[in-house]
Amino acid sequence: MKTFIASIILLISAQVFAASGFEICQTETNSHYKNECAKEVRGKYFSQEAVNVCKRINNSHYKVKCAKGAADKEYDRGELQVCGSNSNDHYKVKCVTNGGYLYQERNSCEYAELKLNRIELIAVKLQNDIRNFNVLKAAERVVDILDVIYSY
Repeated sequence: MKTFIASIILLISAQVFAASGFEICQTETNSHYKNECAKEVRGKYFSQEAVNVCKRINNSHYKVKCAKGAADKEYDRGELQVCGSNSNDHYKVKCVTNGGYLYQERNSCEYAELKLNRIELIAVKLQNDIRNFNVLKAAERVVDILDVIYSY
């Protein structure tokens, strides 16, 4: 029963917080790159924040690379703000691909411990939300846990 409820929450949250990668492609004017973009985004999950960053890229080649780099990735809320604020398209793509960071310069053990601690804190709040039948808040917590798991 718990698995069933968790599955329902996960399905609802994925539908509520997912974005379409085709939004990125719609901003492309070059038909060749528009088709390439559509191939990259078809059937993939995109966070709205990543879509917003990729849509603002001017260079057609980098826009497609951004879509490819953002596909099926989860980000912490606000993690990509640094990406959108950069004026260089090349660095925007690197930033989106690396989860809000230009370069991977993190100690993997320390980072894994940090992620586990964050998941534990969110899980405690999730349990309380489920006990209080606060389904929407619980769904947000599930998305938060997924954000932590899939962040780089």
